Amino acid sequence: MPPPQRAAPLRRAAAARVAEHGGCYGGAWCPGRSVASTSVKFEGFLNHNELSQWIREVIVTMGANLFRYKGVLSIAGMKCKYVFQGVGMLFSGGFVDTEWAAGETRECRFVFIGKNLDLKALEAGFLECKCTEELRFKVGDRVMANIGKGEDGFVEGKILKCWDDGNPYRIELQDGEKTNVWGPVDKEDFVKAFGKGKGPASN
Repeated sequence: MPPPQRAAPLRRAAAARVAEHGGCYGGAWCPGRSVASTSVKFEGFLNHNELSQWIREVIVTMGANLFRYKGVLSIAGMKCKYVFQGVGMLFSGGFVDTEWAAGETRECRFVFIGKNLDLKALEAGFLECKCTEELRFKVGDRVMANIGKGEDGFVEGKILKCWDDGNPYRIELQDGEKTNVWGPVDKEDFVKAFGKGKGPASN
């Protein structure tokens, strides 16, 4: 069976914008060159799909001004660590063979170094990808999945699996063909309770 499709494309505003800063601006600063760095570290998880979208946006909007960046991340629903690094628009990242050990604190950390960077936007965009492994729905629940079709884009489905390849949900659409899709983010824009918006929700 081919892998399920995403339930809907990620629609998020650009996580960062290129800005001019002539003086000392956050993190470490190199006089005369507007070179600065920022780093973030926290315990918890990131949503893989939102993270991937954010990284693409950062590379497109800031890649020319990025000198170096790297991170080790805890992805919700995945046992292995996610490691990324890059220089400018040359990005390399993915899951490594090293798993999070039993009892090891799951944490995410990154550092970006570059010139004329909007450091606050970098930090905010990264933190917007935070999530929890606790989900709103369980296996067997009836839901509405956003696949971009139908009256409002949502189609009735049933949760087949929670945390499938880094996606919060694998959903079987009630379309006569039992099409499988992924619910990439556990938010109302992507997956909502059955009947929501069309009367009382029910599971």
